[in-house]
Amino acid sequence: MAAYWATVEARLQQAETAAAETLVRKAKQRKRRRLAIAAGSSMAAVLLVGLGVSLWQIQRAVIAERQAQDNEAKAVANAELAQVNEPKAISEHDAKDAALKAEEIARQQAVQAAEKEKAARLAEKEARDRAMAALRVMTDELVEQQLARSPALTEENKAFLRKVIEHF
Repeated sequence: MAAYWATVEARLQQAETAAAETLVRKAKQRKRRRLAIAAGSSMAAVLLVGLGVSLWQIQRAVIAERQAQDNEAKAVANAELAQVNEPKAISEHDAKDAALKAEEIARQQAVQAAEKEKAARLAEKEARDRAMAALRVMTDELVEQQLARSPALTEENKAFLRKVIEHF
């Protein structure tokens, strides 16, 4: 029986040693797994961050592409509108030029008319002055002749002289 007990004790020691070895092996494996899990988690985190940044960049690119397409569509629409309005703009420009030329001609004509009017007024004034001078000479001669014929003035002569005086 002693041999049996020795065998049982040896087996117990082997079992305890095996259990201890198993615990040590499991601890090492846990440590390795922790390192692998940490490395895997780090890689997964990096991949997730990279995926997030990539998605964000894709979203920005899509928005920029839409904006570029909208801008292109607006540019095309504006170009078409410009082509449609070009003849109208040219005709408006030509009309504006024609209006400016007509306005310049009208101003020149107005200046010429004002100069002609001024010349006409001056000629009229000169004609009046000459007529008045002639009338004065004629009146002086008439009065001298009348006074030479008779020293007294008749009513008819007085009326005539009054009209001449009113006129002057």
